[in-house]
Amino acid sequence: MIWFIPWGEGKKDAVLDIISKNGFNPSDLFYIGDSITDVQPLRFAKENSGISVSFNGNEYAINESEIAVLSENTTITSILADIFNTYGTSSVLEFVELYSENPTKALEADYVKGDLKNTLTKSKLPTVEIVNTDNQEKLIKSSAIMRRNLRGESIGGLG
Repeated sequence: MIWFIPWGEGKKDAVLDIISKNGFNPSDLFYIGDSITDVQPLRFAKENSGISVSFNGNEYAINESEIAVLSENTTITSILADIFNTYGTSSVLEFVELYSENPTKALEADYVKGDLKNTLTKSKLPTVEIVNTDNQEKLIKSSAIMRRNLRGESIGGLG
């Protein structure tokens, strides 16, 4: 039997508090996480038409995220957040779909700011994909490698 311990309840409670105090809608949530402690807020964002992003996440984060990012830097998350803030959830998903097929074409889209595009293209382009049953295991394995490469073996393997 597998027991799930809600490590991320505190993070979800903090998200709910921020939403409440600022008069936001749950669909206004753009949440980025990487581990088991982010499961609850990632799930909440996904279930409420916000955006849930796993950034170099472990299997728990990827399983609960709508979008998986594997990257050596955070520039792509700035692009995603800017698109979300300016155009909304559907535009982020459209961008990610296009990016996963043709990153160069996606980065030429009108909603990608030139300075962010220029910064992103100065380094290795990240992997950005909508998480689905066809790519989930591949993303988990690739993300584990990225985590270990960036964080080192002991920290990269943390939940």
